[in-house]
Amino acid sequence: VLDLSDFLVGATNATIGNYINIDFEAFGYGVTDVIRVFKNGDAPAGETDGTPSMKLEMLGIDLSPLGATEADILTKLITDGNLIVE
Repeated sequence: VLDLSDFLVGATNATIGNYINIDFEAFGYGVTDVIRVFKNGDAPAGETDGTPSMKLEMLGIDLSPLGATEADILTKLITDGNLIVE
């Protein structure tokens, strides 16, 4: 479980897309999903743009089966109780 509720300023389940970018990367040693967290809700449109407040590299974890889009994945993580933002 990833609890970002105390870290994110003003985030809600409905606005979490303004705070988090998920980048799906493949390296020589396997899949790594990178979650970039922008504390103040200023996540840029591009997955690798901007300077995040926090960057989580999740080696060997593939979040893509959770949904077709980043929004789908975030919704699934929240609904399942694996991501807490409020």
